Amino acid sequence: MSGSIHIVCPRCQSINRVPANKLAEKPNCGRCQHPLFTGEPIELTTATVEDITDLTRVEQALNAMRRLREELASHVPGMLYQYRLRPDGSSHFPYASARIQEIYGVAPEDVVEDATPAFAALHPEDRDRVHETIQASGQSLALWHDEYRVQFPDGRVIWVEGEASPEAMPDGSILWHGHGVGDKLLSVLSRRMTQVLREDDTLARLGGDEFVAILLDLPDTSVSVPILERLIEVAAQAVPIGDALCEVSASIGVSYYPQGEDIDADQLLRQADQAMYRAKQAGKNRYHVFDTEKDRTLRTRHEGFDSIESALAATGLHQASTGYVVTTSRRPAARPEAA
Repeated sequence: MSGSIHIVCPRCQSINRVPANKLAEKPNCGRCQHPLFTGEPIELTTATVEDITDLTRVEQALNAMRRLREELASHVPGMLYQYRLRPDGSSHFPYASARIQEIYGVAPEDVVEDATPAFAALHPEDRDRVHETIQASGQSLALWHDEYRVQFPDGRVIWVEGEASPEAMPDGSILWHGHGVGDKLLSVLSRRMTQVLREDDTLARLGGDEFVAILLDLPDTSVSVPILERLIEVAAQAVPIGDALCEVSASIGVSYYPQGEDIDADQLLRQADQAMYRAKQAGKNRYHVFDTEKDRTLRTRHEGFDSIESALAATGLHQASTGYVVTTSRRPAARPEAA
């Protein structure tokens, strides 16, 4: 038997040219050494192509298609995936977009051979039910849909909504083509908060459970008050997820621009972040406005302390065996103590 077959590695997706008379030896991938024949469906690109130029063009085309797939997936909320349940009961994700990391805390390569790490992230109270709904979908070949919790190592819990269409494969396995939406609770809250903002305002997720809202063209800071109150109101409304009714509280930190001195975007966010923690300490479901005057006074006071320390160091009074006390009044003063 002459000629060759080009096989796509199931792990690294590189193209391997395998002579037809070597197929019985079940070779490994030339790049990652993963077995090309694992008993699973293999992807054949073309046969009896001997010209290396043609092979290069095929590989370039496949790489371009993969880049396009990842680019499209990056713009889809949640993750795109293929989930395969083997006849022996084991399972894996032949494909998962990069956002699986955000939802399950695992990388695509962690589950390409074994889906166990993803299932291990499910909340213990939901894990068995999710397995049962997948089995039922596989047996009936009906659309799979479920809502469940994912628990991260730090204790954080998010609600996830998944939906996938099953397909029976020739080898007896079931392949689902699906889409998972990470943290349905935050998705609902984000949509609700966006609806109460004005047309030119912006809402964005910073990460975790933190959002930032940018309110533009405020003729006066008082104009923002009803908007802030509406944000708190919609965030406190219960969100139905599956059989559960989830209730959350919101704490909002507010910082206004412009201020009496130059300030950049990072400083503005830090101010809002500090104000948010003040709102949390005050009891949640409320907002707190960053006090720029108080902050400026504190910074001026600290600068005065730094100047005193520099002066003492310059005169040699600030030594290991010498201490000093600073009293704060309208004019800070230093008093060296006896050694």
